Amino acid sequence: MVNKVSLLPGQARFRLDQIRLAKRGKRIALWGIGVLSVCFVVVYGVFFLHNSLLSGSEKKIERAKADFRSLGEEVELNQEARYRLKLVSEILASRFNYGTAMRVALDFLPEETVVKGLEFEKGNLLGLKGCLGSYQLMDSFEKEIEKEFPREGEEGISGVRLERLGVEDSNWCFEVEVEVDV
Repeated sequence: MVNKVSLLPGQARFRLDQIRLAKRGKRIALWGIGVLSVCFVVVYGVFFLHNSLLSGSEKKIERAKADFRSLGEEVELNQEARYRLKLVSEILASRFNYGTAMRVALDFLPEETVVKGLEFEKGNLLGLKGCLGSYQLMDSFEKEIEKEFPREGEEGISGVRLERLGVEDSNWCFEVEVEVDV
């Protein structure tokens, strides 16, 4: 076994241990500063990355909220329009259809008829005043009125009643009351 023999005097050995300790301390300090610097850079990098991603996400969230608010207004307007359309359709469904009633009643008259007046009376009764140019036309019209209603092919008319018949200015004038089912 070999004993360590120091050829240095005692004080030199102490100085050498001091130098080695100082070198080792500098090395540890440099490594510590390096590790701390790297940790510092990593922490701040993560912090800034997180903030930039968070601010981007917050902007997206605010944009989505604004879109949602505007969409909410559109949905509210759409629902209001649907509600009003439903009310209008219910009202129109329950109303008497005057245009169709007039068309049905006027289609019942002969083509040669000159209509002098047209008025809606109570409910679904339509009063028609008109004139025909000849007795033959008036006679055939009277026979049509005398037939029973409702008839096949005559949709929309449930009854016709002759109110007045006379001659004015060589024309056969009449007043009829037409009951329409439209």
